[in-house]
Amino acid sequence: MKNVAASLNRVLVIDDVPVIAFGLLETFTLLNKSVTVAYESNVFSALSSPTLVAEAFDLLVIGVLPHDTSTSLSKMIVDLKKRFGHPKLMLYASNYCHSVIEKMDIWSIDAYVHRSESMEEIQNAYTRISMNERYISELFYTLYNDYCLTRDWMEPGSQFISMSPPEKNILLLLCQGKGVQEIAYILHTPVNEIHMHLNMFRNRLND
Repeated sequence: MKNVAASLNRVLVIDDVPVIAFGLLETFTLLNKSVTVAYESNVFSALSSPTLVAEAFDLLVIGVLPHDTSTSLSKMIVDLKKRFGHPKLMLYASNYCHSVIEKMDIWSIDAYVHRSESMEEIQNAYTRISMNERYISELFYTLYNDYCLTRDWMEPGSQFISMSPPEKNILLLLCQGKGVQEIAYILHTPVNEIHMHLNMFRNRLND
């Protein structure tokens, strides 16, 4: 059965950076001229605001910060969904967490997007959500695939034990959800060398 497009005219952005709301309004308006965007600086103010009417929004965009834990994020989502009548939900995150991707269905997350993604990527997320489809941005999808790769490599009986210390360090950091740029910074290693190791891991896994 083909998915039916959902109306995402009313958007609530919850983020501690006000300019985010204006940027998202501009991005969404290019796809839907009827979009209106409301803004709250944090989840507490959104939940307690007397001016925000329950079930008044089609899409919630939540800015996720590095200090937000899996537990706090889960509670945040439950409270917001309950308060606003279970609208669509996009997480607009500044850091990657593999558990978010693994729990998208359980937590009813419709899109998981990095703050640094292009306008086109944000529009892709909006379009997919409107078609009732889940969406993971290209950056997070790549990081999650790398995480799955490292998890498989570190299983008992795998080739992890025979790896060199630099290779082990890269895999361990990937398992912690670090991106390529961050790993290069931590290990004081050129980015292209990190990519070279990742390509080698993938080739070995496919052998």
